[in-house]
Amino acid sequence: MTQHASTKADPREPLHPQVKVLFDMFLAIRPAERIFDPMQMRAQTSAMIPFLNAEARAVAREWELRIPGPAGNIRALLFAPENTAGEALPVLVYLHGGGWVILSPESHVKLTKLAVGAGLIVVSIDYRLAPENPYPAPLDDWVAAFRWVRENAASLGGDQARVSIGGDSAGGSLAATTTLRLLAEGGKPPNSVLMICPSADLAMQTDSIRTLSPDDPIPGNALHGILPRLLRAGRWEVERPVSPPTCRRPFGFPSYLRRRRWHRPSPR
Repeated sequence: MTQHASTKADPREPLHPQVKVLFDMFLAIRPAERIFDPMQMRAQTSAMIPFLNAEARAVAREWELRIPGPAGNIRALLFAPENTAGEALPVLVYLHGGGWVILSPESHVKLTKLAVGAGLIVVSIDYRLAPENPYPAPLDDWVAAFRWVRENAASLGGDQARVSIGGDSAGGSLAATTTLRLLAEGGKPPNSVLMICPSADLAMQTDSIRTLSPDDPIPGNALHGILPRLLRAGRWEVERPVSPPTCRRPFGFPSYLRRRRWHRPSPR
């Protein structure tokens, strides 16, 4: 049994029309009893990939990479622009969102290709997902993939000095936590960090969670079902870096851009 799109006024209105279509699609497939079922969630969101990538821009180069990781090779998709001048281009290592449980580089092709339009090489990482692979497995993959891309940037056509990190939602959180781990281990941070609506505070006690969760396309109780599977029981204090606001911003954290709002601002 599924729910139809809500007819209640959304406090985030006015939504951008494309965002509203997406929200309504999620609401239409959301079970009336909102439970955590990763297999069902993956099947439903995978069916939406053609819609998510409709009219994606063409790029000059795209291929699949295999990056050595802590639990075997990590799959990644590379997208690159035309580069007739042969210059070394900036690189964005991108981590998709999906609550650490769903979605993939394929679901984010249109989004990552937009960055290619800015003259970047984008490497989109297919990291391990929870609940099969709880934290810190996704972060371990991400750190390994970022280091490999930076070390091998030249062979990809990129500039090793201009390798940045970015992601949306859960990926935005991991972009921050990857940077924190690199700094904690005495390594060089990314050139910059892009965080699109990052899942940054996993305590989930904010006003927005309380206000929007009951009718949200991704319900709060499903998210609460994700978190115990993402974080090993009893290890929150050990693994607090997964929730960046619980950590002090360390010296050396690079320039960053955090995009928090998905709705259309009201006219002034």
